[in-house]
Amino acid sequence: MKEVSNPYLLPHRAPLSSGDDTFEPKRFKRLVEELPVGNVGQVTQTLLKLIKQMNAASIPVASRVSNMEQLLEPLLFTLSILNKGFAREHLPLSPRVVMISELHEELCVLCVQAYKVILDQYHNESLAGHLLHKSNRAMALHRVLYFLGQNLLQCYLLYRPAPQHIWHEIHGIHRYAVDQKLSDRAVDNEGENRARQSSVNDMYKRLLLLSLSGPYRLMQGEVQRVYLALMRWAPRAHLFDLGKSNGDAGQYIVDIGADEPPRVRGAERDHQVLKGWVLETGELAVHLADELEASEVPHGVMRPQVTPDKIAPDLLARLMLTWGIGSQRVSDRDDTPGELSLVCGLEAIYAFVGGEQIPGFSTKPGAFNGVSAPEKTVKKTTGVPRALLEPDERVIDDDPELENIRKWITQSNQSVVIEPVEQEPPASSPEPAEDELVGIELPVPRSCLIYNESVNGYHLGWTGGGDEQITVGELVAVSGQGGHDAGLLRLGVIRWMRAEHPDVIDFGVELFPGDITPVIFSRKWGRSKLPAYWPGLLQQRPNEDPTIITAPFYSEENEKTWLTVDGEKRKVFLTRVIEATASFIQLYYQDQTAAVEQAASQTEFSEKDFDQLWTSL
Repeated sequence: MKEVSNPYLLPHRAPLSSGDDTFEPKRFKRLVEELPVGNVGQVTQTLLKLIKQMNAASIPVASRVSNMEQLLEPLLFTLSILNKGFAREHLPLSPRVVMISELHEELCVLCVQAYKVILDQYHNESLAGHLLHKSNRAMALHRVLYFLGQNLLQCYLLYRPAPQHIWHEIHGIHRYAVDQKLSDRAVDNEGENRARQSSVNDMYKRLLLLSLSGPYRLMQGEVQRVYLALMRWAPRAHLFDLGKSNGDAGQYIVDIGADEPPRVRGAERDHQVLKGWVLETGELAVHLADELEASEVPHGVMRPQVTPDKIAPDLLARLMLTWGIGSQRVSDRDDTPGELSLVCGLEAIYAFVGGEQIPGFSTKPGAFNGVSAPEKTVKKTTGVPRALLEPDERVIDDDPELENIRKWITQSNQSVVIEPVEQEPPASSPEPAEDELVGIELPVPRSCLIYNESVNGYHLGWTGGGDEQITVGELVAVSGQGGHDAGLLRLGVIRWMRAEHPDVIDFGVELFPGDITPVIFSRKWGRSKLPAYWPGLLQQRPNEDPTIITAPFYSEENEKTWLTVDGEKRKVFLTRVIEATASFIQLYYQDQTAAVEQAASQTEFSEKDFDQLWTSL
């Protein structure tokens, strides 16, 4: 990895020019109050300019603390708006989203520098500042870890590796707080959590656990929820000094001398760690198990999470296992270079395997993939009420002559339909293709590099730009380009992603076993009289009941569902969810018609057996 300079280092500070009162607290307060909050772009540029100038200025530490606290509210607001601009974007990012993410990163780095300058002034400028002002020093330490955490969270949201030097900074700030006996001092939180206060120790464990949650395997939105939920979970994890802990305590080791996150204990290089921590997560895993058991099972297919830190039961179970026993690879990898073809998205796969034309997509609430425009209600024309007529106005009653005039005007305004003359088609006219007959445009598969593969999936590389975008949880189909896998289409899902470079994305695909068949999934709920239609894929796993894969939706009470296979429409009952992402949902179902036919055949077979048995007796 190319070595880069540490952006978190303290800048050189110089005295302000004579008469410059920009950072005098009262003057600075007026500047903050005059910020155009409605124009986020202008506020961002103003904040960047003010913080950069203040970091490079020699001003009293009391003025610096006051100014940064006055900036905190607009800072948090601006960062939250910028976060919304990139947090849900698929990769590769557009130039506009890249610019928004860079502004967010630069603002976080400047805030880290600003609070580190406060710590430096308290520590070095006077003995009183070093020994006193514990509240302000603990607050500054907490703020530094918070903005470092925002920078780290941004990288996880965009599936990027952590920036160089960030873990050195995180470990160093926490160690300084421990040495100064400020790590357990309660500090007001930065405003995005329900908990009103937390300590530097809690914030440090929060970042450690976030890095251990498998952030590159989490779907978009899940990383943010885990980060928020860790505010209430982090106190249940415990740190022990590495030199004072026994060999059995703690599942993870933290090397504070290395620029890296914590890792599972038991590696060969554990003995090389001279100074660090042991992270114990056993109590946290037990608490998550209790929380999972106490959580209500969501009714129906999928329900929205009502609070930002609410964790779905399936994610809660994964975190319990990850923090409890750690993640391990379960299958061997074969480093076989090559290429394969990739088709992304449910609709593209449905068209690629020869699915029929869908009657229409739903635009009702609860459907994610509505594409058709809502029907417009035509306003009926009504006459003028007699009460609104002026004294010199009167109503003209109809008579036969006026009716004839209206019919003549209507007929004259109608378009004339000319019947086409039947002509024989030319002999050279080609037959329309099958995809043209059903009105489905076949997708163009994308070629991806194979880095390695296993029995269950691939490690692939996505290179170059283009309009296509991918994300964790995306439904895909892969087929080989030569060899024994050529032409064999296999269904899978993207399980993890890591973007080392903006145009180079590594990602892993887990394959689904079994054959797939395109079907039409229809559903009717609420007061709607007509069902809504989605593309679907029937997957038949070996020795298992068939499953249906379709677009995600929120279930409703008294809903009815059907599957249309080869023109035959059958009513089905959805029984259990296997997996649900923002791209698709997979469910077990019961086919009532097939069950009745099977029951009838079993009854007939039993009667024949009984007659044969009775005759033999």
